[in-house]
Amino acid sequence: NRSGGMFLDLLIHGIDALEWMTGLKIQSILARTGNIGYENEVNLRNHASMYCELSNGGTAVIEGQRMLPQTKGSDYRVMIAGTQGVLDMDMAAGTVFCTNQESVGMKVPLPERMSVVETWLKGSPIVNTEHSLRANRIAVIATEGAITGKKIVIDDSF
Repeated sequence: NRSGGMFLDLLIHGIDALEWMTGLKIQSILARTGNIGYENEVNLRNHASMYCELSNGGTAVIEGQRMLPQTKGSDYRVMIAGTQGVLDMDMAAGTVFCTNQESVGMKVPLPERMSVVETWLKGSPIVNTEHSLRANRIAVIATEGAITGKKIVIDDSF
């Protein structure tokens, strides 16, 4: 009820990771969210997804679930598809699965986890302020898109 919803609380990490990993920008989104199983909690959203169109013509799907069993270990994932292959980032497993013409289902470990706060304090942030604000803005836009049910084009002219 107080988290700001699935996009601001959870999928924002996938938005940030998607643009950081690929160097591409999300150009438009179609977002959905809902509440399954808790009808009396009118403000609760326990699942969400975003279909993203990317600046190179590729697509990505970011999804999050708050309904997974504790043993799952992660409640969001990112899948990116393009002409050169597919990346499927599974945070619970700590891996990215890559499929392209040369490799089918190659498992690549994620980089070692780093503290964002520590990198800020050292003066070399992993993600700069501009990228962080962009991820926040897209999360707010995704929330609006999920409410209205409309596809939203990301306007970078602000």
